[in-house]
Amino acid sequence: MKSPHFCVFGMNARKTDGLQDNNAPTTNEARIELIRETQDNILPRIHETEFAKTKKAHDKNRKQNMYEPGDLVLIRNDCFNQTKNKWTQKYLGPFEVIDRTGENNYRIQTPFRGTTAVKNYHTSQLKRFVTRPELLRTPGEYLPTKENVQKERIRGNE
Repeated sequence: MKSPHFCVFGMNARKTDGLQDNNAPTTNEARIELIRETQDNILPRIHETEFAKTKKAHDKNRKQNMYEPGDLVLIRNDCFNQTKNKWTQKYLGPFEVIDRTGENNYRIQTPFRGTTAVKNYHTSQLKRFVTRPELLRTPGEYLPTKENVQKERIRGNE
């Protein structure tokens, strides 16, 4: 592996003890040619490895969200160009996914000034809408009444 000094200047750095590198080219043209060859060979590999490191660090905690047509999603409030303060909701919705337009883009039907509009949204702006089953029951099923409490006590004694 060549040193960074060699990649830039075409010769190794001077030694502190006064010894010179005998393998260095003597003419300027040869030195320039050696620099170009070194840069053409080494720099693309350096860029590839640095890009791979950056991508690995970026994708470390990234999870790919896949949505099917008909799924309900929430959309980040930033997408609607509304004024933001600390009391506004971070996500609005739920909205229905129409179809997938690209690798990370989805067409979603959103209400717009009293009508419905279909717009494209990136996956990073979406969040899956999850319903809680306890909210789907009728209120009489889970509210404690005298009859429900008495039935539970009788069942517990059996």
